[in-house]
Amino acid sequence: MIQALLEDQKTLPESKRLLHGEPKEFCLIERWKGFERAL
Repeated sequence: MIQALLEDQKTLPESKRLLHGEPKEFCLIERWKGFERAL
């Protein structure tokens, strides 16, 4: 799923991107049943 999000970002114009930088710079928080973890 995350890879799909990254692929979507590549297809958007620069001004419409929500994520910037290399994938290794992203810090996504996944919440599941009260737990959080940084991806």
